[in-house]
Amino acid sequence: MREELEKLCKNALQSMNIKSQVQSRTKATESIKASLDRREKVLPKHQKQFENFSEIFNAIHDLVGVRIILEYPDDIQKAIRFIEETFQKETDPVVFQFDRNVGQHWKTWFGAYQTLNYRLRLKNDKSETLSQFRGVLFEIQLTTIAEHLYNKFAHPLLYKGFAETLSRQDEMEKLGKDSDKIQDKDILLAETTSFHQNLTRGTSFDTFANPEGLATAVDIPPEAYKSAADLREWIDGKINNILTEVRSTSQTIREAVLSKLPVAEGAAFDSHAEEHNARCHPDTRTELLSQIQNWANDSQAENIYWLNGMAGTGKSTISRTVAKSFADSGLLGASFFFKGGRATAAKPPGKAIDTNPAVPTKVLRDQFEELVRKPLNCIQYTTEVVIVIDALDECDGDNDVRNIISILARANTQPSGRLRVFITSRPELPIRLGFKDVRGRYQGLALHQVPEPIVEQDIFTFLEYELARIRNESNSQALEGLELPLDWPGYHVIRTLAQMAVPLFIFAATVCRFIGDRCSDPADQLEKVLQYQMKTHDSELDKLDATYLPVLNQLIIGRNNPQRNRLLAEFRNVVGPIVLLAEPLSVSSLVQLLNLSPKAIHSKLNSLHSVLDVPSQLDAPVRLFHLSFRDFLVDPTKSTTNDFWIDETKYHKTLADRCLQVMNPHLRRDICNLQMPGKLRSEVDQRTIDTALPPEIQYACQYWIHHLKESKGSVQDGGPVHSFLTSHLLHWLEALGLIGRISESIGMVDDLLALSSADAVEISGFLRDIRRVILSSRSIIDIAPLQVYASALVFSPTRSITRDLFKQELKWITSGLIVEDNWNACRQTLEGHSNGVNSVAFSPDLKLVVSGSWDKTVKIWDVATGACTETWEGHSDSVNSVAFSPDLKLVVSGSGDKTVKIWDVATGDCTETLEGHSGDVTSSKLFTSWSEAQKTGYGCLRDVEQHVRL
Repeated sequence: MREELEKLCKNALQSMNIKSQVQSRTKATESIKASLDRREKVLPKHQKQFENFSEIFNAIHDLVGVRIILEYPDDIQKAIRFIEETFQKETDPVVFQFDRNVGQHWKTWFGAYQTLNYRLRLKNDKSETLSQFRGVLFEIQLTTIAEHLYNKFAHPLLYKGFAETLSRQDEMEKLGKDSDKIQDKDILLAETTSFHQNLTRGTSFDTFANPEGLATAVDIPPEAYKSAADLREWIDGKINNILTEVRSTSQTIREAVLSKLPVAEGAAFDSHAEEHNARCHPDTRTELLSQIQNWANDSQAENIYWLNGMAGTGKSTISRTVAKSFADSGLLGASFFFKGGRATAAKPPGKAIDTNPAVPTKVLRDQFEELVRKPLNCIQYTTEVVIVIDALDECDGDNDVRNIISILARANTQPSGRLRVFITSRPELPIRLGFKDVRGRYQGLALHQVPEPIVEQDIFTFLEYELARIRNESNSQALEGLELPLDWPGYHVIRTLAQMAVPLFIFAATVCRFIGDRCSDPADQLEKVLQYQMKTHDSELDKLDATYLPVLNQLIIGRNNPQRNRLLAEFRNVVGPIVLLAEPLSVSSLVQLLNLSPKAIHSKLNSLHSVLDVPSQLDAPVRLFHLSFRDFLVDPTKSTTNDFWIDETKYHKTLADRCLQVMNPHLRRDICNLQMPGKLRSEVDQRTIDTALPPEIQYACQYWIHHLKESKGSVQDGGPVHSFLTSHLLHWLEALGLIGRISESIGMVDDLLALSSADAVEISGFLRDIRRVILSSRSIIDIAPLQVYASALVFSPTRSITRDLFKQELKWITSGLIVEDNWNACRQTLEGHSNGVNSVAFSPDLKLVVSGSWDKTVKIWDVATGACTETWEGHSDSVNSVAFSPDLKLVVSGSGDKTVKIWDVATGDCTETLEGHSGDVTSSKLFTSWSEAQKTGYGCLRDVEQHVRL
């Protein structure tokens, strides 16, 4: 009973984010006898002894006792709520005051510590494991750390243990005797040190904060002995000072951890980057927006709403409108607007960082648990909480996209059931497959299902409003007599434009930006657009022509052939790389990366404000207003008909070459001047990294291989890639370590190997050796980047190509270390279990490994990177056997707890627990059919007691 009560209290308080220690004890036999003797003395005359256990259980309230020690007094009310909602009170709690009279002659001296003492029983609906003890009274004491330590000093002087009345002399002797103990630091060292570690757990990744610790509280000065009040005041002050220091240290560490998190600047709907992007006109999309609002308010609705549609149909505008509406009504929990390239994490709740500072490094599922589900569990909310995610198709990584969908679908298991997730995307294959995996757990709409007349009318309403605004702004600046007519451009023209646009809202938005260009006459600009009227009746691609050609043709109209060809070449040289970048860069970074003058870049961008978001600051990124602009420029079917067509292969090669060219002179050893090989990346200020590795260099380090791969290039012996790696391999790995991308280098090297030509024997061997070096040293380089020049080389085999090439880095070694001559058969060592590993198995596609351990967990590992992607907990004993299902959707595990568990690989959930064995389960396997099981000879599971079960 004691153990289960303690566990129940610990788990509940932890889930409420209440920092505390929970202790428990069972009343000793001698103490029970003494209590019974005392109580029998006061029994009525007709009842001189207890007749049954029920009477004893009712008379003795503390056979089992639990003490809850809170770190912060602020949490007392939350802890009281937990106790009173979880257990049945026999009476109101007894409040023990610190100055309670106890001793016969010491009424103004030491008394009982301040605490709330509850006499409780279990409620009928609580904890099946405790059901057999529902009739037993037990005690819970609720106190704080300062009061707890005060009790440690005062308790030896109190009434407990005094079997008889003490004389003043007795009490004085006892005070003197116990004063000696108080002066001995050993009396509190163990407890205060453990509590201090609990307060500072994880604060600096295995290094405790540096206050002297609560153990210093035992050095009590003489003036603290005068009275209970003096002692209590001194302890309270001492502990509060230390807690303040701990709090301050924890806050500093929290800020340091947060500063290391990659933050997606401008990803929120109300960020500065989104400030000027369009919302829906109040009279457009009314039915759809009403449907989304009803979904959010419907407690029976699925928790995900997926809005999908092709490029340019207005998904992001709807997302911004929805996010703003939910924010205004207090329902918006978070928003994330993907803008191409890498999806990075937003800053998580502070308490999540306090509890687990390493949460940013966890797998997606664990991050969702720590940063979304658990914080929501700890707050009381009666309305919906909505997360808005826009353009999920722009998130890199097909597997990541499917994983995100799977994880978000699990939100319907939120205890309150009120978490909602609104997602928009193109209907790309990975996303369709992701939603297929969670079929029945989402609802949504494809924008092409909206009737065309409704779409046309919405576009008409938008155009009518925007063109009226353009007319009014133009007339306010026009000379008298040159104003546009008050009915310009007229109903029929607007209707024509709307028909040209359907179903592309991006057409309407781009046309309005083009017509509203303050350097041109709106009427003239409108005529240029209307010239494309007939083409829009043919195909969707012609609609993109009508969207973008009126803007682009202004660059070359009226030019002779030589001028036209020169301007088109200049356009491609600037805009080509911009639309192919994996992540947007600023003008200042583009100047360095493309080796062009600021004037050359600005001269082209200044005339493209209708299709590109060109900021006024040199260090702000240049972005596409919409990805359909990129689709229009690179469409291979338009290579002979679109004058502005961009050859993807050519300009990916240009970017790959330029990446190598900017890295070659810039990268060097210890680029951040850290000097000490053991300097941790977490200790390096981000500004130091950004100064040493400016954005264009960071971009080049991350994406040069991506552009080489997209250019369909090859890797040759003695070629540019071979030359770069021979000179700068370690510098490049150091840079990746500094920006937290070293794990991605494994996939990059794999790509280079795939690009190596058949006769490139030397570079192929070098690349295979590089891969082994990274696999063996990735973890240490990630922690301390300069270890690439030390550990990575020192522990490589003596015949390692990489070690031999950079052997000058090992001159500091005075005596030779004993290492193997060649790489052995062990390709990787996967570390992460806290106890022995009993079973491992490859997935059928050889991309994953599953392992089961004595630490009671199942782990999933990525074979390519060696990273642990999942940790599943649920078994109560060692995991003895693990296996994948042939379709890779399930994992089975057998355990010493006599159960078999089935796990969903996509979500990490345990979907079934099979019980029935009377001994350890030592073998498990999943089959697609019974016939397969018979063919392989697996017709049964056999336990250690030799019982056979089908």
